[in-house]
Amino acid sequence: MRIFPALGGLRTSESHVKMLTRQLNQQRKDDDADYCDITLVCGSTSYLAHKAILVAASPYFECLLGGQFAESTQNEIDLSESIGDPETLESVLEFIYTGKLLIHGNNFRDLLAACTLFLLTNATELLSGYLKKSLVIANCLEIFELAFKYSLEDLLKLCLGTIRSRMHDYFRHGGKLLVVPPEIFVHLCEENVFVHMNRRDTGVLITEYIENLKSVGSEISEDIVKKLYQNCKGC
Repeated sequence: MRIFPALGGLRTSESHVKMLTRQLNQQRKDDDADYCDITLVCGSTSYLAHKAILVAASPYFECLLGGQFAESTQNEIDLSESIGDPETLESVLEFIYTGKLLIHGNNFRDLLAACTLFLLTNATELLSGYLKKSLVIANCLEIFELAFKYSLEDLLKLCLGTIRSRMHDYFRHGGKLLVVPPEIFVHLCEENVFVHMNRRDTGVLITEYIENLKSVGSEISEDIVKKLYQNCKGC
């Protein structure tokens, strides 16, 4: 007769893991200097944290604190030049400790810049998902610029598809395409977003874009101008 019929083996307590991360997060929020060993400064605001947590979560902090830079011997790091808003840093720390990220229309740009800087891949995926769900024709170019800047490939493809299918709307209801940075406009041309427009209309749009850049004092190289018209010929 078997007294202990259950098979032996590894057991996992998810509640223990949650309790542990909750306690660590509470330590930093309580400014518990007895257990936190580093201070992150943003402007006039300071945040306590645990080096081990930062290093485990972020390759940026692993490099910064791992002995290759002067910061590795310091107990205080000023991030004011990299992270302009203390609320952004607090949101990033909350994600590092809990996996939770509060995203809304007023903070997603700052969060995307910060999470990209800190190489927080899971956080940038959350932000990319938020932008995918927020994508409409009115904000498509703005989101496309962010996707291009931060190399969010899935979001980039989604934006390109939307822009390509609605290019006549942009052309007729004007303005938005004329103010994007040159590298964005060139990329749009290279991705054949003007495929549903005839060559004449595409040429007019490119000419308007170049003239608009010059009218506001922006520089555009001859190489970019040639690329734009070359892409126009391929339409």
